[in-house]
Amino acid sequence: MSNQVPSLEKSSSNSTKPHITWSDSYSKALSAILPSSPPPKPPSPPSSTTPTSPPRSPPSSAAANDSLCAWLYDTFHSSESDLHLVVLCFLPTLAGVYLSRAGHRPLPGFESVLLTIYSHETIARNGQSTTVSIPDLAHSSIYHETKHAAKNSSTDLHLAVISPTLEPHGTVRSARRARIVGVALELYYKNVSRISDGSKIDFYEFCKIWSGIEDNHEQGRQELGKTEKVEGRIRGRINLPCLHARAMHDINAKAILVTRSLLKLVDITANPVDYTEITMSNIFSAPRLPPPSALSLQTIPTQRRYRRRRICNLSSSTRLRCPSAMAVDEGATASSSSLQESLLRSRAFWVSKEIIAWDVDAGDGSYCLYASKNATLSVVNREIKGYDVRIKLEKSTERLPEHVIEKFPHIRDFKPFRIPPALEVSNLLKYQLAVGAISSHGECISINGLQLPGVIDELFYYDGPLGAFFSPEAVSLYLWAPTAQKVHVLIYGESEGDNLLEVIQLEELNGVWSAKGPVTWEGCYYVYEVCVYHPSTLQIEKCIANDPYARGLSSDGRRTLFVNVDSEALKPESWNHLVDEKPSLVSFCDVSIYELNVRDFSASDDTVPSDFRGGYLAFTCPGSAGMLHLRKLSKAGITHVHLLPTFQFAGVDDDKSKWQNVDFEMLKSFPPDSDEQQACITAIQNEDGYNWGYNPVLWGVPKGSYASNPNGPSRICEFRKMVQALNRIGLHVVLDVVYNHLHASGPYDDYSVLDKIVPGYYLRRNLNGYIENSTCVNNTASEHYMVERLIIDDLLHWATTYKVDGFRFDLMGHMMKRTMVKARSMLQSLTKQNGVDGSNIYIYGEGWDFGEVAKNGRGINASQFNLSGTGIGSFNDRIRDAVLGGSPFGHPLQQGFATGLSLEPNDHDHGTKSTVDRMLGVSKDHIQVAMAANLKDYVLTNYDGQEVKGCEISLHDGVPVAYASSPEETVNYVSAHDNETLFDIVSLKTPVNISVDARCRMNHLATSIIALSQGVPFFHAGDEILRSKSLDRDSYNSGDWFNRLDFSYSSNNWGVGLPPKQKNEQHWPLMKTRLGDAAFKPRRKNILAALDSFCTFIRIRYSSPLFRLHSANAIQARVRFHNTGPSSVPGVIVMSIEDGHEGVPGLAQLDPLYSHIVVLINVCPTDITFIAPSLRGKALQLHPLQLNSSDHIVKGSSYDSPSSSFQIPSRTTAVFVQHRRTTSSETINPDH
Repeated sequence: MSNQVPSLEKSSSNSTKPHITWSDSYSKALSAILPSSPPPKPPSPPSSTTPTSPPRSPPSSAAANDSLCAWLYDTFHSSESDLHLVVLCFLPTLAGVYLSRAGHRPLPGFESVLLTIYSHETIARNGQSTTVSIPDLAHSSIYHETKHAAKNSSTDLHLAVISPTLEPHGTVRSARRARIVGVALELYYKNVSRISDGSKIDFYEFCKIWSGIEDNHEQGRQELGKTEKVEGRIRGRINLPCLHARAMHDINAKAILVTRSLLKLVDITANPVDYTEITMSNIFSAPRLPPPSALSLQTIPTQRRYRRRRICNLSSSTRLRCPSAMAVDEGATASSSSLQESLLRSRAFWVSKEIIAWDVDAGDGSYCLYASKNATLSVVNREIKGYDVRIKLEKSTERLPEHVIEKFPHIRDFKPFRIPPALEVSNLLKYQLAVGAISSHGECISINGLQLPGVIDELFYYDGPLGAFFSPEAVSLYLWAPTAQKVHVLIYGESEGDNLLEVIQLEELNGVWSAKGPVTWEGCYYVYEVCVYHPSTLQIEKCIANDPYARGLSSDGRRTLFVNVDSEALKPESWNHLVDEKPSLVSFCDVSIYELNVRDFSASDDTVPSDFRGGYLAFTCPGSAGMLHLRKLSKAGITHVHLLPTFQFAGVDDDKSKWQNVDFEMLKSFPPDSDEQQACITAIQNEDGYNWGYNPVLWGVPKGSYASNPNGPSRICEFRKMVQALNRIGLHVVLDVVYNHLHASGPYDDYSVLDKIVPGYYLRRNLNGYIENSTCVNNTASEHYMVERLIIDDLLHWATTYKVDGFRFDLMGHMMKRTMVKARSMLQSLTKQNGVDGSNIYIYGEGWDFGEVAKNGRGINASQFNLSGTGIGSFNDRIRDAVLGGSPFGHPLQQGFATGLSLEPNDHDHGTKSTVDRMLGVSKDHIQVAMAANLKDYVLTNYDGQEVKGCEISLHDGVPVAYASSPEETVNYVSAHDNETLFDIVSLKTPVNISVDARCRMNHLATSIIALSQGVPFFHAGDEILRSKSLDRDSYNSGDWFNRLDFSYSSNNWGVGLPPKQKNEQHWPLMKTRLGDAAFKPRRKNILAALDSFCTFIRIRYSSPLFRLHSANAIQARVRFHNTGPSSVPGVIVMSIEDGHEGVPGLAQLDPLYSHIVVLINVCPTDITFIAPSLRGKALQLHPLQLNSSDHIVKGSSYDSPSSSFQIPSRTTAVFVQHRRTTSSETINPDH
């Protein structure tokens, strides 16, 4: 075969094509990639495990190139789609290995064939060729959605392990995964035939075994991972289960292990030796080689939503465990290679200046601290080498001090090792550090890296200026980086390009680096170059990072903008007086919240100028449909708009010219239950303009994609205009803040910031030193002093610079209670001298208790129960689950109080009739406790007829229902951006044969329960207009199509196709039945009726202070539930609220209009009659707002005073009031 690149047109007939032997072809290709002689490198240390197999004769250069090109060509054209896909996935690895070895042997034609394959594939996918270089290809993803191409084939399952991901920055992840493919291929073709029974499995079966996707093939898995005797020593074979199990503890470690393994495999195989003799010892005892640029180690950026779901296609580490990776103490039999590997695990904790905590026992041996300025620590023949400083440690027999255990409760049982008091610690923290346990014979038996936050907090806590400060004479920079060896600032004239103006070295004082420059820096851009040891790579790295205290950015955050946010030029007119224009707020119990995404608000609103749609400036259009809608909600009583993340996040390019779009007219042509819409949306979902934004990069800068210009100060000005516009229509602004995790980490990722400045400090790590990922990725550690300081500084910045009125904390339970309490105190201490009234700033969040922080595992965390008494709100998931049924993680057909449980059963098996009836009664108990603000000490009669406190009523797992001490600590809700919309979940759970009108009334019932409860009501944007996302349970990246809001009220977005496959496919059959049925789709009259019902209940809430009681005592004294106990009418809640009036001593008068209010909620499909003897003689009338509403059904509600009998229509919430004698019903203004 000549070296000419073959044509990539497929033959018209496959019959003449020779059959490809995949294994043989791959072996030839691998031989072609490897150099004929290894590159010069330092001699390997002596080892008894050095391979001794005779060398093989590599093929000639020409023959190697021929076989490689033939392999690529034949495989790419193979009729087996699996092989075609593997070539595509493996291209980045081929390009990377080629780059790293190109200097050792020219491979004519190789580069061309790679680029030609890439070009052919992009033409096939996009209709046009894409130019790319080999270095670009080494880091790029050319196959964005393997599953679509392999639909309905066995490849669909298996390539989930090796294909590029759909998530943002798939380019980095795909390169990493391609490297894993390379290792897997080598293992398979060199090793799989050694399975004991002599059988062979295909490559995808091998991947399944490796990844743990399936639980069968147990014998094969054991054989692949077992140890074998070679040359009289027990040595573990390199195997993917081992790499996988070890690396699952940390993404960084995985990238390191896989990349090093691949590099060493290339080197060792080029040596060459028989693969079966390659062991972990070979890889980790050989001198470290810096990875070539094409294979640089990078962390894997992941994107929400968890959210709450682990973003990792590989199986859980519990499936395949590697004992050597998990051991705390390697023991006396540990080899040098396993000890060298232990440096990756920081299992020791430097908790104070004088104490290191470590869980190790060397018996009669000794313990030392080792420091290497140039990061050259290594273990050779069980002797520690490469250190500049060695300090002997004294093992103590005492426990760790109480203050250390309080700060680090997860290491309470570790042993303290004392450091000599005279040791100068500060400079040592800039070195690579390790602690070693040395046996009495002088051999290293254990070595680990150190976690440093404890000693850093003790020595380098700092409360001075950070970030860029502007004065008339100069610009000053301050960066906290106590472990950095050197810091430079690189100053650029433009937001991009190579126009570097100057490089300045910063000076250090007590861990803070500073520099001063001319005022002409303002308007320029800068980044820091930080020379620092990074524990994820075990090397001194030069990290390029933005300023953690950045206040402005270039497009997509590549550079920090020098911007003075206090400049008058960046403030809208009358901005300094906005504090006096803000709507009044007497108490946090008067708050009601409307949750909204900036892009959702206007992306589909034709009444907004096209340049403003989807951005901040859409809120400045007073005549737009969206702003008229918000004005209507504000007039009804809604007080706060909660905006989903608006800080700088990853997942959406700030440069709108790079966005890809889908033709909506084409999508409209597909059937309402088609999967075509989601296929089109997911094909571009990482290149469009949509993402919720729970992927934080920099907390203190508004997101650039919402601004008209992501460069310069536009985002600052426009954000302020948005806040001002909302305040002027009576709405406070709440920001959704995500301090619990960061999008990226490590020294290389463009979106990594904090982990480049002080590696290992800002992110919470486990006992192995690997980053915790329970929030989804890169958990932050607010228990560390400077992390807490950064969070509080950022909150104060948003409150004063942008005058926001509240903060919603994402996964608040992953933060420490101390941080939250301090944040609340600092915010509320702000006064009008700061330009804001801090006493009106409300904070609340998700108090879920899970992950490493659960049960105070890292200190007292900000969970629901721990926050009792703080005045900080937390979401009440109890009322959500009781009203709707089940939970977001349960079966979608599990019904609840308002969705037909017991009264209108669907096809789901809920249990026996008695079981279901009890479920209905218990659900009512949970709702009644929530309607009393979920107060833990509120006393009521439960379903069993017993008088109990709210905290004595339990969930299914025994956890108390109630946890709050005051009403502002409870945020009641039934829907939010997470999970299905209210209308969608009602449509799923209710029987298929009921009418759409009935479903709409169930929607009204659910919102009425929230609106009329004590505490703080919270509504998802669109609850009031029957919003649908076509049953999408997680629309964080589902584009404008599935997230569309229609403020013209012509459509609720139901039936726009099956929701995206990734999170919804399991329930597509259920969804298809409903989406394809035209009877499920609401009409315009239904949407308008829902809006009127919602506004009516909000007006009722604000028509009386009795719905907004300020204290637990007031609620206990005034709020009472009737229709309780085992003889109660099923499906009916009756709540009364009493005000002070004649004949009731000791109860103050709060309401000038009403002395008594009764709320009746009937979720039954039939009218009900309820007799309340305790209310006999009350002069109750239907609330004037309901009498004047457009709901004709509720007007059928009545009350007979002599018999104390209520008549309530089906699926109706009715509110009755008793007017004071001095006030007539005519004094009520229905528009109030």
